[in-house]
Amino acid sequence: MKKVINEPKPANNKKKRLVILASGTGTLFLSIVKSCKTGHLKAEVIHLISDHNQAPVLEKAKKENISVKILNPKKFSSFSDWDKALCRYLKSQKPDLILLAGFIKKIGPGVLSFFKNRILNIHPSLLPRHGGYGMYGVHVHRSVLEVGDKKTGISIHLVSEEYDAGPILAQIEIPVSPKDTPESLQKKVKQIEPTFYISTLRKILTGEIPLRKDTNPEEHNI
Repeated sequence: MKKVINEPKPANNKKKRLVILASGTGTLFLSIVKSCKTGHLKAEVIHLISDHNQAPVLEKAKKENISVKILNPKKFSSFSDWDKALCRYLKSQKPDLILLAGFIKKIGPGVLSFFKNRILNIHPSLLPRHGGYGMYGVHVHRSVLEVGDKKTGISIHLVSEEYDAGPILAQIEIPVSPKDTPESLQKKVKQIEPTFYISTLRKILTGEIPLRKDTNPEEHNI
C-alpha cells in the first residue's frame, strides 16, 4: 500500500486588487501606488475612480499609468442612478478592496451592499469624535480646537450607510498643541496619514486586522 504524503499547500502569492476613489490632490493615492510598486504592499492599484474631472489626482494617476474613470454625480439624474453606475463599474474591475482616499461623495447602498466590509476610509480625527456630515478637511480640525480636545488623530474604518460611522479598524493619536490653528493641525495630521494608512493596509492584507464588524479597534491603536 502506497504511503500518502500530504505536501504543504503553496503560498498564495497573488496580489490583491485595489481600486481607489479620490476627489482631491492625490497624496494618499500616490503613496499607496508607490507602496504597491515597491512591494511594501502585496497588492496592485488597478484603477482610480474620481467624481471630479478636474481633480489633481487624475494627473498623478496618468503619470503612474493607472487607469482612470470619472463618474461625476452631477451627470446623473439621481443619486440612485450614480450609485448603480458606480456599482456596475466596480463590479467590472473585480477589486478585492476599495479604498477611499480623500473621496467626499457619500457611497450609496448598492455599492455598500455588494462590497460589504471591503470598502475602507481614512478620517482625520479620533472617531466617533468630529465625524459625520460636513466633517472633512479643515472643518474637522476647527471642530477639534473649538471643543478644546487635547488630542486628535486618524481613524481608518469600514464604510457604512452614514458618514464616518462604520466599524473602526485602527486609530493613531496625535497631540494637540495650545499654539495649533486649524491649518497647523491639519498639516500635522496630513504628514502622518500616508504612513498610517499604508501600515494599516499592510496589516489588513496579511490578515492581522480582520475585516469584520466585531473588529476591536483598541487592539490596533498606536
